[in-house]
Amino acid sequence: MSDRDDLQRLLAKYEAGTATDAEIKQVHEKLKDFETFQDDLTKDNEFSVKGAAELSVPELDPHKFKRQARRRWLKLGGLILVSLLVILSLINWLILPLADRFYYDPRKTAENSPLSEYQLYASVYTKLTDPVYRLNSVMVADTGVGSYRIESTDSAASKVLTTQTRTVTTEITRNQINNFSTTESDPSQDLTAALRLPTAKEVKARETWTQQTKEKVADLPASSVVSGKLTFKKALTIKQVFQMFGVEDELAATDIKVYWSVVDTGKINNDFGFDWYGSATTLGSAVGQSNSYLRKLDQKYPELFFAINQSREIYNPAKVQAAHFKSGLKYLIDQQKTVGKYTIKNRNPQEFARALKYVEQHGVKIRGVYLDATAKKFTALADNANVAAVEVIGAELYNESFNNPEK
Repeated sequence: MSDRDDLQRLLAKYEAGTATDAEIKQVHEKLKDFETFQDDLTKDNEFSVKGAAELSVPELDPHKFKRQARRRWLKLGGLILVSLLVILSLINWLILPLADRFYYDPRKTAENSPLSEYQLYASVYTKLTDPVYRLNSVMVADTGVGSYRIESTDSAASKVLTTQTRTVTTEITRNQINNFSTTESDPSQDLTAALRLPTAKEVKARETWTQQTKEKVADLPASSVVSGKLTFKKALTIKQVFQMFGVEDELAATDIKVYWSVVDTGKINNDFGFDWYGSATTLGSAVGQSNSYLRKLDQKYPELFFAINQSREIYNPAKVQAAHFKSGLKYLIDQQKTVGKYTIKNRNPQEFARALKYVEQHGVKIRGVYLDATAKKFTALADNANVAAVEVIGAELYNESFNNPEK
């Protein structure tokens, strides 16, 4: 039996008055032990309460708490702001430029070059494919990662059609042409009909119309200037064209200026040619200067920009112009896999190679010209035995350029 059971039995006898003297003494001893334990417990509780009472509990200041909380939020906000600025700086100065390197950039310029690679290509392309326009300027706007908006402005090569301009807009996004559009300054003056010479069948059908055109030009005042095109009966060598026009080295005089010569490439209605004076418009102040990049380019593509070559021992105009045209084709062919993919898209790149192969086999021969001339000179040329067809693109009663022609 446990001590607890003995104690309960003993207390029951004590309360009933049946306990013996020894049991009563035992109960008194137990009670005394309980009193001693209770006194000790009371002392411990008093000490704990007293110690707790002596502890100082500081009073809370709500304004101080708010200030501390505000400072913590400000520090956190500043840290977040600084982190965002660092991230944006990394994106703007490191990540975006690195991403741009994976895409074609029309602003890219070779070392020491006066123009971007896009401008040079567009210049040569226009000179060889467009009889009525010259590249005047190129503006490039960065519109995003690998995205650019290019605006090429062309001016009329003719002195008679000087008010006519053309803007070609090309949008490139990550090496893809997304948009291509052409805007004429005067839509009513459509020059697209002038972009090719007539075929032999068309010449035959236009005989009456050609004769009427010559009669109308002959009736113009002596001061009038005509812009038009002459189609030859057969392709002539460059030297033969000089002889026909009565000049020795350039198709320009006080009463005439040829601004595009149509080269026979063996395929009708797919004309290539060259604008002998177009380089000055594109290169500007770089023409005639000692530019290391252009000299290097001239070594690879002889006479590409004829005014750069200052080292000719003998100047043979016919050979120089023939080299100028062939070098232009070679340059366009070599650039097809790079800048050529992002320029004007109205020519199949295979046409350049086909045309070059033809002229290398048959020589550079001219099958027609686009020119400005006084009415008298135009009429005389139209009556030349080599001319099969005549067409007038524009005319004006007086043009000061032919009093002091540009050469």
